[in-house]
Amino acid sequence: MTTSPNDPFEGASVELTVTSDSRWWPVAVSVGSSVLSAVLAATLCLTVSARNAEEGRDARRQMTADVCAIVVAQDDNYHDSPPTTDLGRRNAASMRQLRISLGCPDD
Repeated sequence: MTTSPNDPFEGASVELTVTSDSRWWPVAVSVGSSVLSAVLAATLCLTVSARNAEEGRDARRQMTADVCAIVVAQDDNYHDSPPTTDLGRRNAASMRQLRISLGCPDD
């Protein structure tokens, strides 16, 4: 390598020093806490969603059981004491169909 007579770096030396650069630590903590927060939030959302779905299924089962109790009682009454009018017979047939469609227990 040749140098020109007007080279400003002629005779200059470069000294390499190793310093501990700790700027990565706050970034790592920030990213780590953000990822942890996201994971915890997602877990909480899934847990609450699953619990709500289960409560909804339980409420539906309970509602179906309550409606079935009414339908079964009415249908059994129609069976024990058959209706004498045309309207009564249609109501009895409708109650029987409702009992079957809801899957209520049959005695």
